[in-house]
Amino acid sequence: MTEYKEKERTKEAFEEMFFEPINRVFGPFMDKEVREHVTRARVELLRAMRAAIDTEIDRAEKKEGEKESLGGE
Repeated sequence: MTEYKEKERTKEAFEEMFFEPINRVFGPFMDKEVREHVTRARVELLRAMRAAIDTEIDRAEKKEGEKESLGGE
């Protein structure tokens, strides 16, 4: 499987896991206004996840840097 296809499958799985329940609940009521709110909420959720991931990366890098400064592997 190509890297692109793998990324697409991962994206689809993520979308299904996080956003499909919202679509199922609000589907019957999805007028333009509701759709806009859901879209903005989706964007904010993705931003929050990105911030959490960035924080974890920073924490891991700091921990790795501390290990290297102590002469560890």
